[in-house]
Amino acid sequence: MTIEHDGEFWPTRIAMLAGLARADGLAIVLRPRDASFVTYAAHNVSAECVWDRAVEDGLLGAALAGDPSDGEVAVPLADGRTATAMRALPVTWAEHRVGVLAALRVDAPFGDDDAEILGRLASLVALELVEENAFWRIQRAASEHEARTRASAELQEGILAERDAGSLLDRAVTGLARVFGADGVSIQLVDDGVLAIRSALGLSDEARRDRKRIGEGISGFVANTGQPLLLRGPIVGDERFTGNDPSIADALVAPLRAGDQVIGVVSVKRRGSAPPYESADLDSLSIIGADIAATLSFVDAIARAEEDRKQAIALYELSRLGSLGGEPQQELETAVAMLADVMHHDVVGLWVVTPEGLVERRAFRGYGPTTQGVLPEAEMAGPFGEALAGQRPVRARAAVDDPAPPAWTVAAATEYVLAPISAHGRSIGVLVLGRAGQPYTEAEADFGATAAEYLFDLAGAENATAADEQATSVERRRIAQELHDGLAQELTGVVLSLEGAQRAFERNPQLLGPQLAKATREARATLADVRQYMGALRQSAPGGLGLPTTVSRLIDDVKRQSGLAVEMEELGTEHELEADRQRAVIRIVGEALRNVAQHAGARRATVTLSYREADVTVGITDDGRGFDPAAMAAMAEADGHYGLVGMRERAEAVGGRLRLISAAGRGTTVEATVPYERDAVIETALRTELPSSAPVSTQRHGILARLFGR
Repeated sequence: MTIEHDGEFWPTRIAMLAGLARADGLAIVLRPRDASFVTYAAHNVSAECVWDRAVEDGLLGAALAGDPSDGEVAVPLADGRTATAMRALPVTWAEHRVGVLAALRVDAPFGDDDAEILGRLASLVALELVEENAFWRIQRAASEHEARTRASAELQEGILAERDAGSLLDRAVTGLARVFGADGVSIQLVDDGVLAIRSALGLSDEARRDRKRIGEGISGFVANTGQPLLLRGPIVGDERFTGNDPSIADALVAPLRAGDQVIGVVSVKRRGSAPPYESADLDSLSIIGADIAATLSFVDAIARAEEDRKQAIALYELSRLGSLGGEPQQELETAVAMLADVMHHDVVGLWVVTPEGLVERRAFRGYGPTTQGVLPEAEMAGPFGEALAGQRPVRARAAVDDPAPPAWTVAAATEYVLAPISAHGRSIGVLVLGRAGQPYTEAEADFGATAAEYLFDLAGAENATAADEQATSVERRRIAQELHDGLAQELTGVVLSLEGAQRAFERNPQLLGPQLAKATREARATLADVRQYMGALRQSAPGGLGLPTTVSRLIDDVKRQSGLAVEMEELGTEHELEADRQRAVIRIVGEALRNVAQHAGARRATVTLSYREADVTVGITDDGRGFDPAAMAAMAEADGHYGLVGMRERAEAVGGRLRLISAAGRGTTVEATVPYERDAVIETALRTELPSSAPVSTQRHGILARLFGR
């Protein structure tokens, strides 16, 4: 192996050295580990020459041991003659004998006067061999570095392109084994303070099952400190690595660091004759580990966003149930099926407490036909009873080999969340969610509790007060009618604007811009109204969630839709409101916040709920541009802006009052006070506000039309 550009280097050099030594033949002979002597370079030595005869082998062996030797030999030369005398000298560099210089003559042995010349020639050969070896090592290192850099770049590119966590880890493990020539690779991730192997190559089943707490063992030390480690040889007696495996040797261990957080550890190791790892290898692994961590965090964020999207869809669909006029049982079954399909639960069961005190399964998915439909009283002491009585979600695990499993479990699932269906301190049942595989997280348990809250009205519909149920149903139908009529007109306007844009494009493209801008404004206005309608549908029946909870959700909707910064403040002890009064407060808050978001030019707003002895006051304050209340009231009817009028009528319909404070450049405050108690005057006002079953005249603007600005 040579890196010399001139392929004639050694033949030319060895011929020159032979002339200086007055030798008929000259050879540089090496002895690889556990092998026979071989010719590295030679002048006038037959290619058929083998250095395994007793004499030649003895002379070469003695020289390699450090003893220059002379002797009679019979070595065939390339010119057809046979050398009869040989002197063998060690080729030594820095006290290391790297080979033998063998000088051959045909007619006469070497004398003492040749010794000095041959010694100098041996030193010169040593220098040439060492230099060549150094260049070869540099070339090999450069080649390996280039190959590793290319493989690392391909690995990093593949890692950054992955969007599935499992595929990402598997690709990383395979790529790391190739890049670092490793026979063992593992990636551990931190889960609740414990390192668990998520993907590995070349590890035993026992090693794959191993768990390390943060700070325990080598991997735990790296996860705790964020310090990468280069390991060589067994580690014994190092106090930093309590609980480590002392057989670990020649390994690289690097943290998976995402920003300031260590989310896991990556390890590579190898054994055998491979050269040991260097600090540069550790640096490379740390860089790749950072890429793995960054991509994992990104993939995890995408997964969380997708999960949030699914949860939003699920809650939206749950909020619509009950406003569609369907049978309660049918809507419960729809809700259960939707939770199973959208959220990928293997088991969903809605268990409700009956007036007789029994717990029956009202709707379900994943339960077999032979599963008990009534929960035995003895099972109320377990997780089910804990969720029902404690009014908090409970995570539970069902043993696969349980000879008498609880009635709320099935064989297809082992992990469960039991969420109470409760409101105002009263639980009417439990929502059971189950799946096979990973345990539920705390966030998933919280979502289960939220979904159960949304099901409170549906689950208790059969026991609800008939009058309140009818009032809620009537108002929801009224909103649905507004939704249908209003959207039909607005969408017609959008379609006409788009058709006008198309005609403008065909006749005069310069008019296209204004037409498209008009269509865009109308489409956005329609979208804003749709959001208002959806909010109204949800607000029309608070569903027993409590005024603060419902107002808080309304605030979240407004913040998400408009970007307005809204804060909420509660004063006093919460007092339960009747449904019609709670609806009035919520609708006033919703209309006021929409006005702030759309017209006030405000940056922030505050909603304050103040509970007093006889009434509740809700105030909505903003830092917007403000206006003249008297002028606005005078222009409201003429301009078709009924929002303020509608809020006032809402408050007065339940015996309350509304106060408006505003001035140009000084913001606006809307304050509504609603009493807790109902009297005859309020009953009359409420009955006149609720529509009868007869069709509403299209010539009269109802409060809903005025509330939505129509």
